[in-house]
Amino acid sequence: MKKLISTPFAEYREEQLKVNIFDYFVEPSFFEKFCDTKPILISGSRGTGKTTILKVLTLAETKDLESYLNDNNYIGIYYRVDLNITTSFQGQGLEQVKWEKLFSYYLVAKLSFELINQFIKLKDKLMIENEEELCRKYAVLFTNDSNVCSLNDLANVIFHELYKIRDYINNCAYEKYPHIGDYATIIRNFPKDLLMMSSMYRLNEKTIFYLIDEFEGLFEWQQKLILSFLKYADKFHSYKICMRPDGLKTSQTIGEEYVRETDDIRIVDLNELILEKRDDYYEYALDVCKKRMELFYKKNNLKNISHIRFEELFEKCTEEQEFEMIFKKQSSKLDKDIQKFMQELNLSKSKIEDYFYQNYFDFLICKLMYLKNSKRKSFEQIYEHVINKDDKYISAVGNYKYALIYYLCLRFSIQKKYSGFNTLVNISGGTLRYLLELCNEIFERAISDSNFNYEKPDMISCKIQTEAVMLVSNKRVNQISAIPQIGLNMRTFVISLGKIYRIFHRDDNIAKFEPNHFSIKTSKASIDENIVLFLKECVMRGVLLKKKNNKNKSIYMISADEYLYMLHPIYTPSFQISWRRKQKTEFDLEELNVLISNDTKAINTIIKKYEKKYLKEENDFPKWDYYQMELNF
Repeated sequence: MKKLISTPFAEYREEQLKVNIFDYFVEPSFFEKFCDTKPILISGSRGTGKTTILKVLTLAETKDLESYLNDNNYIGIYYRVDLNITTSFQGQGLEQVKWEKLFSYYLVAKLSFELINQFIKLKDKLMIENEEELCRKYAVLFTNDSNVCSLNDLANVIFHELYKIRDYINNCAYEKYPHIGDYATIIRNFPKDLLMMSSMYRLNEKTIFYLIDEFEGLFEWQQKLILSFLKYADKFHSYKICMRPDGLKTSQTIGEEYVRETDDIRIVDLNELILEKRDDYYEYALDVCKKRMELFYKKNNLKNISHIRFEELFEKCTEEQEFEMIFKKQSSKLDKDIQKFMQELNLSKSKIEDYFYQNYFDFLICKLMYLKNSKRKSFEQIYEHVINKDDKYISAVGNYKYALIYYLCLRFSIQKKYSGFNTLVNISGGTLRYLLELCNEIFERAISDSNFNYEKPDMISCKIQTEAVMLVSNKRVNQISAIPQIGLNMRTFVISLGKIYRIFHRDDNIAKFEPNHFSIKTSKASIDENIVLFLKECVMRGVLLKKKNNKNKSIYMISADEYLYMLHPIYTPSFQISWRRKQKTEFDLEELNVLISNDTKAINTIIKKYEKKYLKEENDFPKWDYYQMELNF
C-alpha cells in the first residue's frame, strides 16, 4: 500500500482548509435559521463552526454560482474583523466622536468594497441597467467625485478611501483628518440600489447579508456603531454577526437605543443549538466524519469502503465490560471491602455476604443505596431491592453506574477507557474541531501502531482510542496557557477545578456524582467584578461553557446564582472525571477569588480542605496522575 501523507481529519480548522469550504460542509438541521432576513447574533465557542456557517452563506465561497443565485434569497458578503486595523482607531489626542465617524466610514467602505467586487464578478450574468447613474451617485457620496462611470471605477474609488483611512490611523500625528463620506446613506441605500440594477435571478427580490465574524474583538463603542446600522436593517440588507460566548459588550446603539431580541434581532447560542438534541448532533457529527473519509479516499485514489460503517471502525468497550475488567483485577481488594463493611453491620458470614462476593457491582450499588437512604431503612431492606431488581434498584443503577466506574478507576489507579465514536462525540462537547482533532490523533496512531490499511481497515482498538483521547485532552489543558495575558492564570484555574471535581469522583460515599460544573454560592445579587471578568473570559475562550441555572433555590430570591459554569468536556479525560453534567458543586465568593488568583499556595489549601473532607486516605490519588499532586508551576 502506498504511503499516505495525512489522515482524513488532518485539517480540522476552517482556516487550514486547502479545499473549498463547500467540499467539507455538511448542512446541519438548523441551518435554515440563518437564511431569513432577520438580523442574527450567533454566539459559539471556538471550533463550533461559526466561521463555516458564515462562509457557506458567502457568495465568494460558492463553487456553483448558478445554483447559489437560483436557490438562495440572499447574497452573502463576508467580513472578518481585522484587529490590527480596528484596534488602531484610538489615541493620538483625537476626539472620540472623530474616531467614531472615521471607524463608521471605514466599516461602510470595507463592506461596500467587498459587496461591489462580488457584483463586478456577476456583471456578465446580470444584464445590469443604470450602471453609470449608480456609480456616479455613490462616488459623490464617498468622495464628491462625479467622474465615475463603472463598477470597476467605483471599486477603485472605495479602495482609495480605505487606503487613506489606513494611512491616517498609522500616521495621524502628521496627517490631516481625512474626508468622511456619507456613510449613513451608503449603508442604507447601496445594497438596495445594487439589487435593483437587474431582475436576472430575481436579484431585485434578494437581501444582502453582511456576515461579520469575530465581533467580540471590537471595542464596545465599535460594537455600538455596528448595532446602530443593524437597528435599521431592512428587506434589502441584513446582518449575521458571529462572536464567542459573552462577546457582546453592549446592546446599545450609538444613539443609546437598545437592540432588542424579537423586535430587532434573533440571538442564537450555537453551543446550545448543537447539543439541543444529542441524537441529532451525533448523526450530524457522523455525517461530517463520513464526508471527510469520502474526500480522503477520492483524493488518494483509494478503493471506497462504503460497505463499512464509519462508526464501526471504533471498538467499543461497554460499561459492563469495563466493570468486569476492574473486578477481575481488583477482586481481592473488593473482597476485603465487602468483609469489612459487613462486619461493621454485624452481617458477616451471611448469605448476603456470600452473594456480594459473586456480585461486586450489586455490593457497590447496595452500599450506596444504604448510605444515601433518607428513610433509614435497614441494610437487609435495601438488599431486598437489589435482589429483586425493582424500580429503586434500577433508579440507583441509573444514578450511580457511571460514577462508580470513575470511582473505581481513580481508587485503583486504572486508566479509564475512552472508546466508541459516541464517546468521542460526547467528549468533543459540541465542538466539531475537537471531534476532528480526536479522530485525527486516533487514525495517526492506528496507522503507526497497527499498520492500519484504509482499503481493508481493522477495528481501531480501545487502547489506541484511549491513548489518543488522553493525549489530546492533556494537550488542550496545557495549551490554555497560550491564551494572551490571562492564559497561565486560566490554566491554573482549570487544573484546580479538575482536582476538586476528581476528589468528588474519588469519594467512597459519592457525595456528589459526576460533578464537572459549579454555581456561585452567595446571597448577594451581584458578584465581584474581578470574578465576573475572569469567568467571562473563560466562557469567551471556550474553557468554560455557561448555561442558565434552572435549579435556583427560589424563584422569588434575587441572587447571583444565575448561571452554571461547566468545564468543557474536552478537558475531563485529563482529570479522569465525567463529561456528563450531573450534580454541581458550589463555590462561595471567597473560594472563587482564591481559585482565580493564581496563588498556588492558597489554592492548594482549598484543595487540601476538600481532600480532608471527602477522602479517607491521604494522597489517595492515581500513580499516573498527569498533574502534580500540588499545583507548582
